Amino acid sequence: MLGLNTQRLGEGFYLAIPADDELKTRFEALSKGQSTVRPRLGIAVAPSHVARHLRRAVGLPDRDGILVRGVEEDSPADKAGIREGDLIVAAARAPLKDPDELHAALAKAGSGTIEIGLVRGADDLTVKVELGQDPANKAN
Repeated sequence: MLGLNTQRLGEGFYLAIPADDELKTRFEALSKGQSTVRPRLGIAVAPSHVARHLRRAVGLPDRDGILVRGVEEDSPADKAGIREGDLIVAAARAPLKDPDELHAALAKAGSGTIEIGLVRGADDLTVKVELGQDPANKAN
């Protein structure tokens, strides 16, 4: 296996993730009927450009980050106090610009605790999230 197609853009242009050792291991597990388990926050997100546009619309300064569009009830994010409208700006003290960086930080943290940096309105906050596992492989 060389890579895994992830999405189609326009008229036939495909993006692919190169097959590294982690992807090959996950692929082999799936081929054997084993489910890969990922840590999850239990949130729905919007990309950075949406967050910047919304912050400008209400007079707040631009910030890179991921806008929380929804929080699943009783999820790790809900238990940690993350709210709809929060802007996630860091995970494990590393700045975030897009959901892929958040997924990478969650994967690295595993099922432990991760520190999430938030902006709520104009206030910077830090919360610690006890990560859960997602047996259904939901997105976040």
